[in-house]
Amino acid sequence: MEIKNLITVDESSNSSNDSNLMFWNLIEKDLSEERIKEFVRSSLPASVSYQTNRDMNCFFCVGIDFHKLKQQFRKCCEDEKCQVKYNILLCEQTNIGSISQKHEHNHLVHDEYNNTNGLPDVIKNIIIDLLTNNPKLYPRQFRSYIHNNSTRLGLDSVSFEMTQIAGFVHRYKNKMVAKKNKVEDVEKYLGDHLYYPTIDPNVPFFFGFPVSDQNKPILGNGASTNHLFIFATTLKLLQINCDTNNQSNIALFHIDGTYKITREGFPMLVFGRSNLNRKIYPFAFGIVSNEEAYDFLHFFQSIKSLCRQNKFFLM
Repeated sequence: MEIKNLITVDESSNSSNDSNLMFWNLIEKDLSEERIKEFVRSSLPASVSYQTNRDMNCFFCVGIDFHKLKQQFRKCCEDEKCQVKYNILLCEQTNIGSISQKHEHNHLVHDEYNNTNGLPDVIKNIIIDLLTNNPKLYPRQFRSYIHNNSTRLGLDSVSFEMTQIAGFVHRYKNKMVAKKNKVEDVEKYLGDHLYYPTIDPNVPFFFGFPVSDQNKPILGNGASTNHLFIFATTLKLLQINCDTNNQSNIALFHIDGTYKITREGFPMLVFGRSNLNRKIYPFAFGIVSNEEAYDFLHFFQSIKSLCRQNKFFLM
């Protein structure tokens, strides 16, 4: 794909007004993730990342299922008055990316650099070894291990920030888990875990979307007129939390969403109830393409429908 100039929305605003559109000069394209890291390390002045998101549609891929790009904004830190910013785009499905630049440097630019980008390799290797033996370790456990064993591990002269560990652990764990983003794979998985009247009360199932005569889920494509809904729960959770006969006919329900759980950045809704002691019990979860009144209403109506089918008294 030939790109002369790349137009993106101003990273400091969510507005899509023309006044917030900016031109970025393309400096490198058709780069893999590793080549992007190497280019930032050896070909650019020292820079720091200040924003990463996945809300831009991928334009590198033509004729491939709809998906998002990973976008990272960096700023030059060679001189505190330098206004140069970098816009790094990466399609994680095809491992193709580009680097664009805005503004000009106010300092001398060299042909080659040796920047330290992220954690030193020795720290990364320690974390990877620990994760290989125990994938469920948390970032704070790595920090404690490295801090308490710094001398034994030969890290006394290694310069790094402990705050960098959490980001690396999160990214590496994501890479360890195979990505299954194909619509066909999702449809098959949902189809194998649908609700049916005699399902075991403790077995999770999916609901909230129509099903074809062949028992195949019919999912929306995420368009404004065709929202995506994928909800999950168990009958036991519904009985305990939705049947107000179990709660002296008193229950307060809550619903909220987060964007940082799903890999593709879709909102994840959580539906729960609280009791008189102010304890909250989540019992239904949903992935949706939008976070509008219609999506919340459909979530609640789908739960009510299941309760009626199973004679749970939901007030």
